[in-house]
Amino acid sequence: MTETVCQGAPAWHWHASLQPLAQRLQQHGTPPWRAVLLVPFAQLIPEARAAWQHHWPGPVPRMETPAVWARRLAPWRALADDFAGHAGRDVLVAQSMWRRLGFVQRSGPWAAGMADVLRQNAAVLWPLAQAQAPDQRGAWAERVTRALHSGWVGQTQHWEGALWATAAAWVGHSRCATDVLWAPATREQTDWLAVLPGDASPLPQALLRQWGERGLALPALEPVAKAGALRVTACHDLAHEALSAAGLVWHGLQQAGGQRVALVSQDRRVVRRAAAWLMARGVQVHDEAGWRLSTTRAGAELWALLQQEAMGWRGRQPIWDWLQRLQQAWTPVAQALNWQSDAAAEQVALALGLDHPVARWQGASDDIERPMTATVFVRWVREVLEGESFVPPRPVGEAQVVVLPMSHTLGRAFDRWVVPGCDHVSLPVAPTLPAGLSSAQRQALGLPTRVELSQRAAHTFACLTRMPQVDALWRQQQGAEALLPSPWLQRASVAEPTRYDAGSTPGVLAQAWRASVPPAPAPSAPAQLPAKVSATSLRRLRQCPYQFFVHDVLGLRLPDEVQPLPTRRELGTWLHEVLQRFHADPRQYEAPQQQEAWLMACAEDARAAHHLSEARFLPFAPLWPHLARAYLAQWQADLAQGVQCHGVEHRLGMPWQDATLIGTMDRVDQLATAAGWRIVDYKFERKDKTRRRLAEPAEDWQAAVYTALWRHHHPDTPVTMAYLTLSDSGVVQADQPVAMHVSSATPDECEQSLAHLGDDWQRLRQGAAMPAMGHWDACTHCSARGVCRRDFRASA
Repeated sequence: MTETVCQGAPAWHWHASLQPLAQRLQQHGTPPWRAVLLVPFAQLIPEARAAWQHHWPGPVPRMETPAVWARRLAPWRALADDFAGHAGRDVLVAQSMWRRLGFVQRSGPWAAGMADVLRQNAAVLWPLAQAQAPDQRGAWAERVTRALHSGWVGQTQHWEGALWATAAAWVGHSRCATDVLWAPATREQTDWLAVLPGDASPLPQALLRQWGERGLALPALEPVAKAGALRVTACHDLAHEALSAAGLVWHGLQQAGGQRVALVSQDRRVVRRAAAWLMARGVQVHDEAGWRLSTTRAGAELWALLQQEAMGWRGRQPIWDWLQRLQQAWTPVAQALNWQSDAAAEQVALALGLDHPVARWQGASDDIERPMTATVFVRWVREVLEGESFVPPRPVGEAQVVVLPMSHTLGRAFDRWVVPGCDHVSLPVAPTLPAGLSSAQRQALGLPTRVELSQRAAHTFACLTRMPQVDALWRQQQGAEALLPSPWLQRASVAEPTRYDAGSTPGVLAQAWRASVPPAPAPSAPAQLPAKVSATSLRRLRQCPYQFFVHDVLGLRLPDEVQPLPTRRELGTWLHEVLQRFHADPRQYEAPQQQEAWLMACAEDARAAHHLSEARFLPFAPLWPHLARAYLAQWQADLAQGVQCHGVEHRLGMPWQDATLIGTMDRVDQLATAAGWRIVDYKFERKDKTRRRLAEPAEDWQAAVYTALWRHHHPDTPVTMAYLTLSDSGVVQADQPVAMHVSSATPDECEQSLAHLGDDWQRLRQGAAMPAMGHWDACTHCSARGVCRRDFRASA
């Protein structure tokens, strides 16, 4: 039997599938352009066209998918209340429909959730509605409603039945972009309609019935005889599987002949990691599988920005007013992150209609101008980002690696196939079905049952394993759960000659593919040292000169990550703000009850200023009253000894070497008349960490800097340095959560420490290197750790 060839590798028996159409055209003397061949997906069109020209040189039939064919015939625009298949528009229409249903609970978060379910139900029925002729779609919707109601009994399923009935009515009275395919003019332009099996949508088969004798169902496409052996690789975890997949692809690209490799997107997390590794090494990767807009960098950035901005939004506004506010906040962020040239950012803006919100959403539904709350708007944005998919543009030139979903493997010709995610969770025997419909209801509607979906998956995977040079990977562990190989993989391993590499380390994990060990960085920048230095900068210089280079010379900073809970750094900043507000007001000297009320008021004001919502502040909320009472007890004890707060956030500076030494003192206290002054620095940390800092007076750089600054401006005034530890762990341990620790460094020791720092500074001015030499304590929370590549050096 004749077979098609892709760069010398056997592929698929196209001749057997296309021959019935070629014979029909020859028997009737029909020009090929008067015939349409419907293929399962658009990426198969070039393969089908090349196969036809290989076997029957000359004109080629029109090869289309239903969606591409419809767009080619006539433009289409959804009218108000039409189901369009676009998440943003359909959510708005679903919300409008739910309000018009007349139920008691029509508004609020509960109603918004019902509207989302209504849209999801309509999306399930939408392929069935498309397969109905436009003039018969209303009657079909009535039959569907009757079939659905027969499966629901009792009051408990009242809401479920109402949602499905509404969804059926919605799609049953909607126009479709593919309605033009049912038009008489389309049949007049097409003498023959042939359908290649593989499309799960019922529309192609419905069109075949519409064409009658001029319709032709082609034989299913089958692969040629197996040319190689299936190789199965067992990996330890997700990271091992991703790196192994990348290594197998890399190994295939290095073979002679410039092979093209397919990376099957069965497990999206593994594939994205593997593709990122390959693209970082200059490999041309085209991803036709796509991923959700919410998981792109631009989508995640916009979602984080919206959550932050929406906390201060109040009232009700039409959707385009909310979008304009979001656009105003998004524009500077997009410019700072250079999103203008990012394809995902462009699609995010297009899906939401940020550039022209009125033109984008005007007429989407009858009551589109109805004002909505900020909560409903935020939920709508989330549905858009979750419901839309992003497919990156095709790279310039031919891609060496193509990422494709399992459903797009039919008819594709590659020299090598790498299939990660072949475990029993990612590739199960019985696919998960959308909730809400029983097996009898699905069968009555014409939706595929679990058995039918399982048979399709088995056939697809069986065809895939008959390709040349197939590498299947599965991981043995997912968190604390043990994983088994997929039953389809086990069946293929029994039926085909298989090489099983249990626990092997292929590709880049082997020594031949290891990246070279980077040397420890040791830059020198005598002319770029900062003009102003603080105690924190000098501490970084002493514990790791390279950390000082990254932070203070280059000025690099990591962008803040979106955290579901407040970090210790956020809480520490908030506490500084609270105590600054407290001590900046005379109410700090009032009676204890008035002091506590004032401190709590300062806490609420600071929480609002730092955008710490009640939900985000919740883990710290039970600890704060204990910490506040302990702090007030400490302050009242100081007041009893004659202590007065002289100032907060006290900023001082002085010339030092050829720079300016600066410092901001959290609090400055005036002690009893003979005792002088006390500089207090707040530390939101465990008390044992503060004690370790004070164990070596010669290493107390903060005391050395602050003492020098104070004595420069007040040369004849005695001063001491103290650290006020605010520890949340003390509450749990039934220990005092607030403690004052006085530095034991004498003025002479502070002066000597600063002199040593001055010697280090002069050596930097003379060109001394700033090597990465931090110990583990300095590296644990260092944001420059990835730049210095400490974890990748053999000596680390």
